[in-house]
Amino acid sequence: MLTQFQIKKLTKIFACYDFDNSGFLEKSDFTRRSERRYEIAGWDPNSPQAQELEALNMQHWDAFKDYADANGDNKITLKEWLTVFDGQISGKPVLFESFPLHLQNFFEAILKSLDADGSGDYSYFEYSQLLKNFGTFDDATVKSLFEKMDINGDGSFSLTEMKHAIAEFYMSNDPDAPGNLVFGPLE
Repeated sequence: MLTQFQIKKLTKIFACYDFDNSGFLEKSDFTRRSERRYEIAGWDPNSPQAQELEALNMQHWDAFKDYADANGDNKITLKEWLTVFDGQISGKPVLFESFPLHLQNFFEAILKSLDADGSGDYSYFEYSQLLKNFGTFDDATVKSLFEKMDINGDGSFSLTEMKHAIAEFYMSNDPDAPGNLVFGPLE
């Protein structure tokens, strides 16, 4: 069963995906999220990167719709969203590999799209691109979040660190886990 803290985090990310603030998720929210990502990155909508991201977002939408849309109305309510995550992450170890395969693939695609220089690490700039996709954060907030998440202080996150941060966000019940900040402040 999801804890209140997990519900808080999942409600936050639901609101981030609800691009039009309608109170439910639908295909257009996932399309707009892709468009926002490649607008931020400066990609042409017809570029291979944009097309790949759009295809993966549509696969993500289709998978979530199949799992979560209990009444078949092509909309996912917060209750349906929480029910799916309750079934998919509750009681699992806080490991990226604990996610269902479709979520692992989706998160890996997002991370690949953020690695602008292809280094395999995520710089402050690349992390700021992630946050811009999920909201409007001033530079001071982004810098503070980056510093809190950069546990070893090397000025970047490895792919392994980013995957662990995502797992912490979705699965951890520890309010002090750095991964809780991966998509911005919880408050």
